[in-house]
Amino acid sequence: MIIRVNGDRIADAGDFSHALNSRKDNTVSVNVIRDKHEQTLTLTLPNRRRSELYEESFDTPEIDAETRRALLAAEEEIARAKPDMELATRELEREKPEMERLQKQLCRQQEEMRKNAAKMQEQLRKQQRRLQEKLRHELRGDWTEI
Repeated sequence: MIIRVNGDRIADAGDFSHALNSRKDNTVSVNVIRDKHEQTLTLTLPNRRRSELYEESFDTPEIDAETRRALLAAEEEIARAKPDMELATRELEREKPEMERLQKQLCRQQEEMRKNAAKMQEQLRKQQRRLQEKLRHELRGDWTEI
């Protein structure tokens, strides 16, 4: 599928013809979608006739056979991929609520883990203080229980 010519978006055959006829030189950059990837083709077109410089024609210029085959192959691949892309889009939309639910659940679990870690740190600090105090008493010879 042709999406841009010389950086200009292409929506239909009229846009394509206009882009080719408004070119400044004999080459144009054509962006196509092929194999689910954007590719850039550089087309070399025949020299313009003098009258074409002043009058815009909506006739499609001649494209060499190799470029025509590449464009047709790209269009066929896009047509084959379109149902799969539509199916994937529908599946993603169907799974979206579950993904959002799981994301919220993960956020809750993360918050709970953070709180538990903070509690454990506080317990460890208390235990450390008790042990330090006990050690001080033992070093002083004070054998009473703390």
